[in-house]
Amino acid sequence: MEPRVVLLLLAALLLSFVLFGLWRALERAWNTQSRRRVARDARRGEVTAAKLLRGLGYAIEAEQPAQAWLLEVEGERFEIVLRADYLVSKRGERYVAEVKTGDLVASLRHGPTRRQLLEYQLAYRAAGVLLVDVLGASVVSVRFPGAAG
Repeated sequence: MEPRVVLLLLAALLLSFVLFGLWRALERAWNTQSRRRVARDARRGEVTAAKLLRGLGYAIEAEQPAQAWLLEVEGERFEIVLRADYLVSKRGERYVAEVKTGDLVASLRHGPTRRQLLEYQLAYRAAGVLLVDVLGASVVSVRFPGAAG
């Protein structure tokens, strides 16, 4: 092959690597910005949720309370740690409050949200759970009667 063609191929290969590296750097920057925006929006939602809860007479006992929960799978025990948004109380009863900031996830028709609330009621041994819909500015009290609270 002619030296000039080899040089052009090497230059094209080098340019491809540089462009790929630039693309990856831009992609990482975009993802970082997106994660920051989501975290910022979630934090704003939690602040709004706290105001909603206090306005309805709930006392906030803890923010982001961790709760260890022992599971047994095929005879093997292991512990997981859950982290709810708020632990609140009203009239002597304790509730777990879960804050949601999207139309779909703030609905009890959304299976993952419903299962998360049930898990929280069981693990935290709460009287019930509160689904806080930030966009709808509402708080819904949910109890799973068959679950020990």
